[in-house]
Amino acid sequence: MRLTQGDFDTAKIYETDPFLQAQKFVKAGAAWLHVVDLDGARKGEMQQIDLIARIAKQTPINIEVGGGIRGTGTIQKLLISGVKRVVIGSLAIKNKTLVQEWLKKFGPQHIVLAFDINTSTASPKF
Repeated sequence: MRLTQGDFDTAKIYETDPFLQAQKFVKAGAAWLHVVDLDGARKGEMQQIDLIARIAKQTPINIEVGGGIRGTGTIQKLLISGVKRVVIGSLAIKNKTLVQEWLKKFGPQHIVLAFDINTSTASPKF
């Protein structure tokens, strides 16, 4: 599914089964797959972690994941499942100290900071 500027009313569905879509990308020769847990982004907590872990474990493609990642345990579960990078959005602005701890704990090769955050909810203080 693809959204325009995060608007769920603009959803365009390409494939109803995310695992099958991931397999199509593998067959097409993609080296990386960027996955966003849209339900998790909307609710503020990952909702599709088991599906994402399945894709990571059962496909050879490198996966980076974003959407609703708020806790150390979630990051650990994703990385253990085979996800290569975890994308952090507005939390990087809301809680810089926590994200810095994650960078130290998991390494900068596993933590990516997103620039496409919703600044109306992130309350940036530059």
